[in-house]
Amino acid sequence: RGADGYDLQSMPKYGDLSDCKKWYFGIPGRPQNTHRLVYQENLDGSVEILEVVSIEERSDGYAYLLAANRLDRLPEETQPFFEKVHQEKIAKRSARRKPRDPKTGKS
Repeated sequence: RGADGYDLQSMPKYGDLSDCKKWYFGIPGRPQNTHRLVYQENLDGSVEILEVVSIEERSDGYAYLLAANRLDRLPEETQPFFEKVHQEKIAKRSARRKPRDPKTGKS
């Protein structure tokens, strides 16, 4: 893997992300390469300043779906699948949060 990531392509399911790159990483205590960082380089090719498009889990291609959606490139036929996966991710993350105590405001 190069320091500047891997080039993405135009993919039927995710849309045209050919002007983006991906970088693989994992979270300590979990299998390697579980997440993707999708980003765009500066026009001059430098990578000092990046526009991060998404940082998400690898499963279901969510990093790419989210990137394509944020860049308004998600194919229409993929939109229902994205909405389903997106809502599942939101629900899963909400379930992990501890409710706040109404009196103290702390978790």
